[in-house]
Amino acid sequence: MQDIGKLLLLLLLANWQISNAQVGIGTINPDTSSILDLTSNSQGILTPRMTTEQRNLISSPANGLLIYNTTTSGFNYYDDGWKDYGTYAKYYSTNGVGDIGTKSNIDMALPYISISPAPGKYSVSFDSQFTNNIMIIAANTDTLLADFFLAYNQLEIRPATNTSRINFGNETISPGKYSVASAIEISGSLTLDAGGDPNALFIFKANGDLNMVAGTTIILKNGALPENVFWVAEGAIGIGDNTIAKGILISHGYAIAVGNASTLDGKMLTNAGAIAFGVGTCTTPSKESSIISLGSLSTFVAFTGSGAINNTGASVYNGNIASGLGATTSLAAATVNGTIFPPGNTPETNSGYSNENTIATFSIYQGGVLIPNSIRKLKCNSNRSNLSLQTIVDVVSGQTIDVKWNISSGTLALGNRILTLTSVK
Repeated sequence: MQDIGKLLLLLLLANWQISNAQVGIGTINPDTSSILDLTSNSQGILTPRMTTEQRNLISSPANGLLIYNTTTSGFNYYDDGWKDYGTYAKYYSTNGVGDIGTKSNIDMALPYISISPAPGKYSVSFDSQFTNNIMIIAANTDTLLADFFLAYNQLEIRPATNTSRINFGNETISPGKYSVASAIEISGSLTLDAGGDPNALFIFKANGDLNMVAGTTIILKNGALPENVFWVAEGAIGIGDNTIAKGILISHGYAIAVGNASTLDGKMLTNAGAIAFGVGTCTTPSKESSIISLGSLSTFVAFTGSGAINNTGASVYNGNIASGLGATTSLAAATVNGTIFPPGNTPETNSGYSNENTIATFSIYQGGVLIPNSIRKLKCNSNRSNLSLQTIVDVVSGQTIDVKWNISSGTLALGNRILTLTSVK
């Protein structure tokens, strides 16, 4: 009976402690301001750990919910939307050195001036100098060829993860290197699923020709990026009519041909073959691969070491174009939002720099959408003028901040440049 009495007394004391809302682990004197007081000199506390994809599947999360995000390696909390808890850098910055040029009269992203920050509020600033007095220095074919083989060799030495496939289509596949001892054919709809990994790499290597049949569609899913998709062939590369292609086309010594009414979000690169394109649109990715370096080819949408570049009709090329030996005259019918480096390594000087009425436009984009209050329209002349853009953004997960530019006529040059995002409350 005495034991039962002691037990009842302990239960009463425990209920009294709980009713007063203090629970201590590792301490018999929990702080009165805390519902739970954890004390330890050798251990910590683990919150639930999950990927971004798993986090986003939580049904009706409550404000204040806390998890550890294994995708971004940081804590997230919910407050009318998932936010990052101050373990990230307070600022982000990227820069470019030396002059770059454009002849585009529509907004084009500055190469590699792009930041994908953690969600939050940021002050955005961009600084540079601009002019329309520019000499377009001829492309150094030796350097471009060296960088072609640099990229090719990086792709070659990566071990194959699958060697049993020949044909691809109407399916979803994971990152890896798919190496085939013969030709490769792609048809229908092919989805490349990165699984939430922005560094996911897809390599398709054919020891023969590589062909996408007419009407093929390449779909990028869950963070897959065109700059991390490589189609490599020891033979020719053929893209059929009405195809939507994504990624970098690399032919080792042979031709590349892209059919009518097709679009390519990527590049066409060959060390020796001709390039034929159009009518269609080809856009170089705004970022370089985080894994495979393209060096000086990073801003080029098309390059051949010795072949001609054969354009059809009113095609659109967003990026630079160069040929080591072949003709580029067919590009006269195309819209090239970039610089054409013809064979012969002859520098081209912008003859319209004295036009004081040339208008340069600069602006900041968030997640591909123009921020209207960031637009600056400035008269452009032969003198270098200072440029400064500022705005405030509320970034959600997956959004990128870019700077875009265009010129009303002639050629616009931009010098050293820097984009900075600073966290604000």
